[in-house]
Amino acid sequence: MAADLDGRKRDYTEEEAREFWENARQRVKQGKCNFRNWCFPKDPDEKCFWGATFGGQADFERATFEGYARFRNATFKEDADFRHTTFKEDAGFQGATFKRNADFLYATFATFDGYASFERATFEGYANFHSAVFEGNADFRYATFKGSAKFLGTDFEKNADFRHAMLKAGADFRGATFSGDAAFWEAVFRGDADFQCAVFKGSAWFKGATAAKTMSFSLSWQKPRPFLRAEEGESAYRLAKQSAQDHGHYRAAGDYYYAEQCAINCRMRKNATWRPWSPAFWKHQSWRRTPLSFPEGEGDGLRAYGEFFFGRLLFGYGERPTRPLWAGGVVILLWSLVYWLGGIVDGVVVDPATKQELPNVVHGFWTALYFSVVTFTTLGYGDLQPPPGPMRLFAGTEAILGACLMALFIVCLARKFTR
Repeated sequence: MAADLDGRKRDYTEEEAREFWENARQRVKQGKCNFRNWCFPKDPDEKCFWGATFGGQADFERATFEGYARFRNATFKEDADFRHTTFKEDAGFQGATFKRNADFLYATFATFDGYASFERATFEGYANFHSAVFEGNADFRYATFKGSAKFLGTDFEKNADFRHAMLKAGADFRGATFSGDAAFWEAVFRGDADFQCAVFKGSAWFKGATAAKTMSFSLSWQKPRPFLRAEEGESAYRLAKQSAQDHGHYRAAGDYYYAEQCAINCRMRKNATWRPWSPAFWKHQSWRRTPLSFPEGEGDGLRAYGEFFFGRLLFGYGERPTRPLWAGGVVILLWSLVYWLGGIVDGVVVDPATKQELPNVVHGFWTALYFSVVTFTTLGYGDLQPPPGPMRLFAGTEAILGACLMALFIVCLARKFTR
């Protein structure tokens, strides 16, 4: 079904469709650019509006393109309105120039059933793709956005390609969903770039991208989870971290650094085995490398899981100073239970029978807790002692753990507040 120039709907033969498109192109040349609610049949010549110049406001609101929609190298001198437009097959805007605003659905959605290409397109005003739905691949390679680029709530159901795109003003991707791969290789963000609440279900590539102003992503522990495969957030968080550092947002930079290291460790653990009884756990796993894996010597299980437990959980990569404190509290309480059961030497008593001095062992919990705190902090008052035997080994171990955890806390605190 399609609509003729009078707005009536009927089936088109090939010749009728060809005549329809010739008349439509003539209307554009005459400056009549209102095609609201039109239903365009397939163009037998596959020209469509290739190279056309729209002198007035191009109104395609609620229009339907049954076949290919070709706007390659077209020029829109006034606003271009494609709200609610439906492209049944490929939509080609390669090299198109939008002199003013391009509205591909403001506060509603559009459906691109086929391949949507805006390769090398130029948007001199704002480009509004609010809540658009790209059911096929979306190609914005080398596109130039001189005004703000609005992709709020946009749904990219397949791949989204923004390689080498130039976004000179703000880029708003809040709430966007990338179901396939999202490629932002060598993209340039000269304005603020906001990816808060965006969800990346496939690979997210930001290698070589640059951000002149602030760039923000949801963090890995926030909801909705930004990267369904945690390791995919590495390049995005690294870019956001550098941007935050450049603008003096050190707290945000620390959060992005922590998220970046978590993504790196997640990838390391995926490339390694978790079984300590396996020889592969103790050997380098360079033979298991993938395009996303680490350089040789960084994929072994010992390092991956050692970093997970000590670097991430215990140390927080230097960004979580409270974690060593919590760990210290756990150590103090656990060792207190051991001292409580095993007893603590509180001075000496004289055996009436032999007249010999014997250690006075007490089993009070508060005494055990006090001794545990003194041992953990290595104060060494000397008023209490562990009884002879294995308990002295336990006390020495707690002293070592206490010194290490306190050192970790000081390092974390210094790193956090002396940037």
